[in-house]
Amino acid sequence: MKKLLLILFCLPMLLLGQNLEYNRTIDTLFSLTLPSGTAFDGSNQLIIGDYLSIPNGKVWKVQSIMLMSPIASAGNIIFCSGGNWGNLSSISASIVMMIKNNGIEQQMHSRSIPSSLNDQGDNYLKSPLWCKNSELGIGFTHNYTDSISNIICLSSDFTAHIHFSILEFNGN
Repeated sequence: MKKLLLILFCLPMLLLGQNLEYNRTIDTLFSLTLPSGTAFDGSNQLIIGDYLSIPNGKVWKVQSIMLMSPIASAGNIIFCSGGNWGNLSSISASIVMMIKNNGIEQQMHSRSIPSSLNDQGDNYLKSPLWCKNSELGIGFTHNYTDSISNIICLSSDFTAHIHFSILEFNGN
């Protein structure tokens, strides 16, 4: 009886997989640049960049996601009125991989801005991520909330990246 239930449970899953046909491989790099002078306060704790949309009738198997950024000292922060303040580590800055489903944006993976380049390029997926009717994107978060007395700004441009490796399938 247990074997029959197992076969009845697994058979539909196997048949669903038969409806997918390989279409192409997508290796793409998303970038998010925060320009010099970007002010940080409680109103912009999540800054969202571009999204990559899954075309209608397609299914994506995301093989790897790598979040990469310069070291924290590359994002020096100053008081907008002048004077040194700190760097992106001082405001717990992170690069985030975003996913959007039905217009709802969620942070899926995040990576703190590193203090050294030794830990760049790790794959954040332990197993493939299957997506349909979704969008994948890049964002930037921080925890700085003081917006009245101590407005802080980036002293130079700061660019972070997410690399997506995707297999695209034709599917229902």
